[in-house]
Amino acid sequence: MSPALAPALAPALSLVLMSALSSTGVDVWSAPDDPQAIVGGSEATTCQFPSAVAILEDDETPVMCTGTLVHPNVISLAAHCINPERPVVGIGFGEVGQGEAVGPERVVAVDVCVGHPQYSNLGYPDIAYCTLPEAVEDVPITPILAGCEVDVLQVGADVTIVGFGSTYGEYVDGELETQGVGLKRFTTQTIDAVELDEDEVHLVGPSGSQSACFGDSGGPSLIEMADGTWRVFGAASRLYDPGGFPPPAEPGNFCGVGVTYGVLSTQLAWLEAETGYDLTPCHDGDGNWDASADCGAFPTAPQTGVGDWA
Repeated sequence: MSPALAPALAPALSLVLMSALSSTGVDVWSAPDDPQAIVGGSEATTCQFPSAVAILEDDETPVMCTGTLVHPNVISLAAHCINPERPVVGIGFGEVGQGEAVGPERVVAVDVCVGHPQYSNLGYPDIAYCTLPEAVEDVPITPILAGCEVDVLQVGADVTIVGFGSTYGEYVDGELETQGVGLKRFTTQTIDAVELDEDEVHLVGPSGSQSACFGDSGGPSLIEMADGTWRVFGAASRLYDPGGFPPPAEPGNFCGVGVTYGVLSTQLAWLEAETGYDLTPCHDGDGNWDASADCGAFPTAPQTGVGDWA
């Protein structure tokens, strides 16, 4: 297993590059005139993918991970982002998670953050949640993929990933150094393998230089359904490299080939029991999509920025 992209885990490189995706606080923020995108992707515009949030800690480089608003009171993220030595102190909404002059458009408090209890022993499922003491009612959630909808997770399917992570990561004398953490970025991926028995989906980019990186841990993997609505099905876990891809476009970049996501959909029972919230208000008792009044607001086109944060 390769290094988890969170500072909680010591890096352990292997031939299968599965690195956990959280930022380390080493050289993680600079303000280039023209910020690069999440490796090979695009920088989010105002209110684009509004449910993707920055997981904040209390230090000079506060973006530790990325998460998703899946319920007005619940944020999904990765288990390896839960580190008692670097506790989550807030959730940042907006397109900027950190910076000298700007930051999130809004920061909300957290109540409790909990990782899946099996993760520390088995390495999966790499999922977690944070509950919020005050409901966020004016930002649309992204519903979790549920029931038979999981059947859309097929090899070759195109998905979208979003995160506040870095654009470049490398190890220098055994220490991780990153660049570009703090801006919300997104890119496309293709499902390379589905392992629901281990609550994981493996994704790859099209060129070997288009994927997640450190700081994107916990962030959403999104899929568009046949009716045009969107679901979140995973939380970013580790870098993934099945081999056969060209070298990175930026020499030395540790990121860019692919990424493994912990699957939220297979752990809905645990998430609902733990949080005490119905995380499938948009589905009926059989797991079929049923956008009733209880469903509330959800984006039918989260890839399109609409309105502003005011």
